[in-house]
Amino acid sequence: MGDYRAKHEPFFYATIKGTKPLFYGDRTNTSVLNFQKSDAELAKWAKQQRDLEKAGKMTIWTMKREPTQDYVHPTQKPVELVMYALANNSKVDDIVLDPFLGSGTTLIACHKTNRACYGVELDPKWVKISCTRSARTAVRA
Repeated sequence: MGDYRAKHEPFFYATIKGTKPLFYGDRTNTSVLNFQKSDAELAKWAKQQRDLEKAGKMTIWTMKREPTQDYVHPTQKPVELVMYALANNSKVDDIVLDPFLGSGTTLIACHKTNRACYGVELDPKWVKISCTRSARTAVRA
């Protein structure tokens, strides 16, 4: 990446071998910009992109950060971000596996969106922190 700072961080999804990943969002999202447009076409495209972003239909989602003092893990994500990803790729009452639970953001997001979360975390420090965070949101860890 050189000196550029990425505007995204990948989320990984896994499925059972031989099955197709499920997606419940729509497929209007784009990730490639074609600049071979006239000024008028580019202005129209920019407006469409703003409208898509407002509707949450972009591959880069802009979300408000949680208060800095609430961040306890070096790669912690906002709960709202994980809730959005869950809505696109799972249904209410589905089971979600987070094999790197960290501070428990996925656990909290699953609770708020009525999904079961199976979380795995090897480091006792993060297990304790995820239990503490989830207890504050009435999640049984």
